[in-house]
Amino acid sequence: MKIKITILLSLFVLSNLNLVSQNELKKTSPLEKLSEESLTKNKILDEGIDTLATINSFEGLEDFYKMEYVGDYNELLDLMDDQMTGKKYSDFEPFECSLFSANGEIDNQLFGRNFDNPENDVLIARYNPPDGYSSLAFTRMSDLGFTYGTNYNNLTFNQKIPLLMSAYFVPDGINEHGISAGLATINSVNVIIDPSKDTIFITRLIREILDHAQNVEEALDVANSYNVFDQNIYTITHHVLVGSPNGESIVLEYVDGEFHAITNQEPWQVATNIPIYNVPLHQLMSNCWRFSSLYTFLKNNNGSITWEEGMDALNQVHLNCPWSAIYDMTNRGIYIVFHNNFEDITYVDLENFNFIVYVNIDTNFEDNSKYKLEQNIPNPFNSHTTIYFELAEKTDISLTIFDNTGKVVKTLLNEEKEAGRYSIIWDGTNDKNKNVETGIYFYQIKTGNKFSETKKMLFLKKL
Repeated sequence: MKIKITILLSLFVLSNLNLVSQNELKKTSPLEKLSEESLTKNKILDEGIDTLATINSFEGLEDFYKMEYVGDYNELLDLMDDQMTGKKYSDFEPFECSLFSANGEIDNQLFGRNFDNPENDVLIARYNPPDGYSSLAFTRMSDLGFTYGTNYNNLTFNQKIPLLMSAYFVPDGINEHGISAGLATINSVNVIIDPSKDTIFITRLIREILDHAQNVEEALDVANSYNVFDQNIYTITHHVLVGSPNGESIVLEYVDGEFHAITNQEPWQVATNIPIYNVPLHQLMSNCWRFSSLYTFLKNNNGSITWEEGMDALNQVHLNCPWSAIYDMTNRGIYIVFHNNFEDITYVDLENFNFIVYVNIDTNFEDNSKYKLEQNIPNPFNSHTTIYFELAEKTDISLTIFDNTGKVVKTLLNEEKEAGRYSIIWDGTNDKNKNVETGIYFYQIKTGNKFSETKKMLFLKKL
């Protein structure tokens, strides 16, 4: 049964919608309440969304939520774009998201994704649009107006209507052709508006790719068929990694008025929060430790990895992730970690939408008990801080400071050490011995290719 409802949003929620795109999206101001005229003119008719079936399929499973989205949501997407255009949103915060494609084995094509963000309830929905391809996709519940930890069992049917907006707010997903796509913030660039094209928000671009692309070439065509924006209609602050099960991947970056496709020259590709277009590899490796870590891992394995190894690689570069995912592009499924718990893995397949939870999985193949990195003391600090670490065997070790964009600030240590407990002081200066600015920094220990761990610290510059 389909309910004839006024689009989305005779909802009280819209006026309070925290349409964040925090990272991979952004913090934004709330949407303004729709006018009565808009509510009257914009309806989801009987041929549109099956509201009753969609909302009633919403269900909590362990640490996440699932939903079967039934019907045609195109009219809803258009209305959301109408509401998003013409508004100015605050700047994106530089969250540390990481993506990769691993294409070394033709029958085992994988796509990895860390969605580093503040804590959020997580929704996974299956979509079957009448004019597009079926897909699985994630949505942060805060983008729908729900705060973290909401008791959804206490909500009425009408209070759950904002779940329909999940089709619009899609930071990553996979479709029936194995096409996987995910976005990450980068430096903002100006958008040149083509009046002959529709203007859409960045998360809708991911939705359009999932709905209409069978390969990376079609994904590029989809991207260039729209004006795409995020902070306002004249700005875009994201790039997109697209992977396919035929061994191809591309990074879509907006440059000089159109999206350009940076293709994978090797059987792997990496995207983090730094621009890639026309940037030499050595510069990418030095500009972001997460890029360097993932690229080195994939290079050492020639892009041929298991999903367990891929999840371990994500674990090495994650900071705080509502979800981390390995997309199995070959078999159209997803292995998922929720809320940084890398011991419990959830698997879902697109065809059956069945969820299997594996408890106490050890995805780390190295004996990390040989190494230990401790939290710096004091933290926060304003003059100097001490970092402690332990080694159970003789090994080459590096200890590096990074800023919140992933750029190397200072290398504190890069040498061979005997087994033992060590301490090293950082005085808040960079490699040129100049004082750094107040902010969040990261320190990372690496022992060859055996072990890597990263921790966060806060430097408060003296006034």
